[in-house]
Amino acid sequence: SSPDSQMQPRVFRRVSNKLRHAPFVKQGTLTVLRRTRVPLIKFTYSDDGFQLPVDVAFPKTDRGSAVASWTRAQMREQPLLRPMCLLLKALLLQSGLNSPSIGGLGGYALTNMILFYLRECNIAEGYQPGGTDRDAGGLHADLCENIARFLELYGKHFDYGKFGIALSEPGGLLPMQKGSSQDRGVRWLYIQDPCDETNNIARSTYKAAEVRALFGYAAKKLALGQVSDLNALIKTSKGGLPTMSQTSSRSQGNSASRRGGRSGKEELRRRSSGRRRSSATVSEDKGGA
Repeated sequence: SSPDSQMQPRVFRRVSNKLRHAPFVKQGTLTVLRRTRVPLIKFTYSDDGFQLPVDVAFPKTDRGSAVASWTRAQMREQPLLRPMCLLLKALLLQSGLNSPSIGGLGGYALTNMILFYLRECNIAEGYQPGGTDRDAGGLHADLCENIARFLELYGKHFDYGKFGIALSEPGGLLPMQKGSSQDRGVRWLYIQDPCDETNNIARSTYKAAEVRALFGYAAKKLALGQVSDLNALIKTSKGGLPTMSQTSSRSQGNSASRRGGRSGKEELRRRSSGRRRSSATVSEDKGGA
């Protein structure tokens, strides 16, 4: 084995031992995950009332730097990516669905889902970073609109049973017959790693059904005007998520919300027309409009 691979376990042990006695680590939150694909140390940073979940990763290869470089490039190309990612991470965190180590949706997978939406479905494209105070209202409106459409797409319209997300593919979709053959343990959520097409970065998200229910629940809250803004949506999501059986029963016969005259499904069809994979359209759930 290489010197780097021999050094990695020693560095992992040294860092974990230091963190056990660090004053900024909230007591009882340090978790050491040695046997995961990428070894992790998880803890909550705490200082004078401020708390922040922290993941320290120890990749066994240079893949981590490749992913970081790719993500930075996407954020430069898509100004909405960073603010959408931060807000959606906060929403997932409030519901305990933000970490793949406990079956939630990780940041890298979420980034790919946002990019698919922005590339293939985005119809509210006015956001630009660094605007003036006078522009702030318009920028906030664009961000809210895109968050609402993202939640509607992944909470109501995206057919996870038929398609995975693969940004390198025409239309950004991959038929699950192809995707699931690469990772048979995952039938519900497949997201191809842009830095390694053999890797399903959502394979640990065994609570994918709960993630989808959360997105659908949040989309409904926004559509019905039951929350005033995104901060209120994030706060009210904690402990307010209905069970899957409740979500399923409520969806029967309900009409999907129409924002701006187009549903998420209609927008996907419009964007994917003329592409090589004409069959790669997203179908609606049963009972939806």
